[in-house]
Amino acid sequence: MPGLQPKKLEIPLTYHVGDDFPMYAQWDRPELRKPEPEHNYEAALGYDINQAVGRFGRVALDGTGGDPALDGTSLVDLSGTIPGLSLCEDIGRSLFLHGRLPSLGIRTQVKKRLGFRPWRHPFPSWLNSGFVSTLDLRGRWEELLKPDSVEHPTRPKSYRSFSHPFWQHRFEVADPGATRTLVENRFPFFDLRLVRFLLAIPPLPWFIAKELLRVAMAGLLPEAVRGRPKTKLPHCVHNVMLQQPASRWIDRFEMDADLEQYVVRSRIPSLVSEDSADKAYVNLRPLSFDRWLKNRRLTKSHDCLDSRASLAGIL
Repeated sequence: MPGLQPKKLEIPLTYHVGDDFPMYAQWDRPELRKPEPEHNYEAALGYDINQAVGRFGRVALDGTGGDPALDGTSLVDLSGTIPGLSLCEDIGRSLFLHGRLPSLGIRTQVKKRLGFRPWRHPFPSWLNSGFVSTLDLRGRWEELLKPDSVEHPTRPKSYRSFSHPFWQHRFEVADPGATRTLVENRFPFFDLRLVRFLLAIPPLPWFIAKELLRVAMAGLLPEAVRGRPKTKLPHCVHNVMLQQPASRWIDRFEMDADLEQYVVRSRIPSLVSEDSADKAYVNLRPLSFDRWLKNRRLTKSHDCLDSRASLAGIL
C-alpha cells in the first residue's frame, strides 16, 4: 500500500501497477519518442517510474547484472581447473552450507560431446529476403552466435554473460539522455573492480544460491530477506501480457508502409497464442519498429506545424 514504511530503511514505497500499462501503452506520448528504434513495449511504465524516482533523488542503483555476477558453475566445468583436494574441500563446504551438491553439469557435457548445439534464437522468418541478401544478415547472424574463443577457467557462463554485447545497449537506453528524465541509473554489479574480484575468487561455495551476497549482507538486511530462497516467476511477463484481452490487437496491427522494405507482414506469426517466451520476444520486434516509425512521423508532423506557426507569426 502507498505510504508503507519498510522497517529497515524507513522510506516510503510507491507502487506502479504494471497491469495499468498494457503492451505499447501510450506509445505516441512525445516524451517516449526516441532517435533510434528501441524494442521496449513497457516504455510508458519505465518513464513514469523514472519520473517518480526523480522526485526523491537524482541517482538510482540498478540491480541488473546480479545474475551473471553471482551465477554458479558446474563440477564438470571445475574439474581439471582446481586441484582435486581443494575441489573436494569446496564441495564439502557447499554441502554443509546448502545441504546439496553443486550442479554436476554432466548432461550438458554429454550433449556437447555428441554434437548437440544449445538452443538459440531462430533467424527471423519475417525479414524481407532482399534486405537479408543485401546486408548478408544470415551470415552476420551466424557470426554473432559463434561461441567465444576465450573461456574463463572456473566461471565460463558468467564470463560469457558479462561479455555479451547486449549490455552496451542496456546502459545506453538507461542514460538520462535517452530516458529524458533527471535520474542517473548506475549499475554496481558492473563495477570493473567488483567484476574482477568475483571472477577471481573460488566458485564454491560462494556462487551457490548467491552465498557470497548473503554473507556480505549479514547485519545489513533483515534475515527474512537475506535468507529467503530465490523464486523464479512462473511465467514470462510479456507472454502473460500477450494473453490479456487488451493485447488482442497485436495480431491485427497494420504495419507502416515504410517497414515493408525490411519486414514481410504476412510472415509474422501469431503472438497472442505463442507459448515460447523467446520466440514471442523476437517476433514482437517488427511491432516495436512499427511504433517507432509512426512516432517518428508524428514528430516530423509536429515539427512542421511548429515551423508553420512560427512562419505565420513572423509574417
